[in-house]
Amino acid sequence: MRARRALPAVLTTAALIGAGLGSGTAGATAGHHPGGGGPASPTVVVRGLNNPRQLSLSDGTLYVAEAGKGGPLCEGEGEDAQCIGATGSIAAVSNPAWTTGGTAKRVVSGLVSAAGADGTFAVGADGVSVRHHKASIQMTFAPPDVVPKPLPSEQLGKLLTANLHQKPVKTRIEADISAVEFETPNPDGYVDPATGKPELDSNPYAVLDLGDKKLVADAAGNDIIEVRKGHKPRVWAVLPFHGDEGDRQPTPTSLAVGPFGTILVGELAHEEAGEARVDVYTQSGRLLGYIGDGGTWGNVPGGFTTITGVTYANGSVYVSQLFAGDPDAPGLVTKVALFSGRTSTQAVPFPAGIAADRSGNVYVSAWSIATDQGAFGAPDSSGQIWRLRF
Repeated sequence: MRARRALPAVLTTAALIGAGLGSGTAGATAGHHPGGGGPASPTVVVRGLNNPRQLSLSDGTLYVAEAGKGGPLCEGEGEDAQCIGATGSIAAVSNPAWTTGGTAKRVVSGLVSAAGADGTFAVGADGVSVRHHKASIQMTFAPPDVVPKPLPSEQLGKLLTANLHQKPVKTRIEADISAVEFETPNPDGYVDPATGKPELDSNPYAVLDLGDKKLVADAAGNDIIEVRKGHKPRVWAVLPFHGDEGDRQPTPTSLAVGPFGTILVGELAHEEAGEARVDVYTQSGRLLGYIGDGGTWGNVPGGFTTITGVTYANGSVYVSQLFAGDPDAPGLVTKVALFSGRTSTQAVPFPAGIAADRSGNVYVSAWSIATDQGAFGAPDSSGQIWRLRF
């Protein structure tokens, strides 16, 4: 199980950003009160998170999936070291619109995490969606035999659920997401050009609870998996490949409810500048179009680069772009006003999950590759949640 590189046969966001990033960025500047109108400088809502990823706003509380910071069981040395533990969690922030410089409360803990020796670039609990105080938690995949006992290797590749009213909070397995990739098999039909054989990869990354069903984005499988009570998980949609030859993988990383009840799917899109887009689907999994360069649902000249979060609120779509902007200090959040077509952007270091409320506050995971101790020796670089206004 690897963090800085891929887990065995797995494409992960952490793997993509694990090499070649040696310089840090400055921390957040002091922000304005959320009621002051925007745009304004970003406000740090909470600090001290461990590799914060997907966000979920429910009943006035903001939940964040923390991929953790690995653990004490290490193999390899230097940048090749992989350290495993049960440091992943789900954290909660009450009243995020009014919180500044606070700390989050961890409501679920004990989730498997793998990271470098310093805890950065972790993989593990990458996705969370909370509905009526019940959390759906998506865990990344790795073969169970790479995780030593007594760590809960059974979590890997699974959709977990937890009742947050229960004391103590316990998780249970709701569905085996990665099994769809290996048992179907290979829903996206991708063939490894080096071997000529079907490529069987799974990295479940984001989850969206819609009430009657749950959707999970399998980043390595290039598909969206549907989970319904009483039914086996099934392929809900396979994302279209990119390029003239149709050989560039879309790599879905994020899910959200969009306008008119549509489903928005953000793509990492093989890490090429301007190639990523937000695909727009019906509730039944039919592709309607996309938001991006030349998109039928929103034209964004220049397109998006490495999307790691998407949300919709008040007529606008907000997109986290992990590698966009300054290559020495990467990260942008872009607002796309669907009806006017106008866009605006703010710099956020290594952004991941994103959520927005009706009051115009946009929340984003910043320093999503860092631990509570920071990354690269940069000041104020612990995993954080920022509040933006556009």
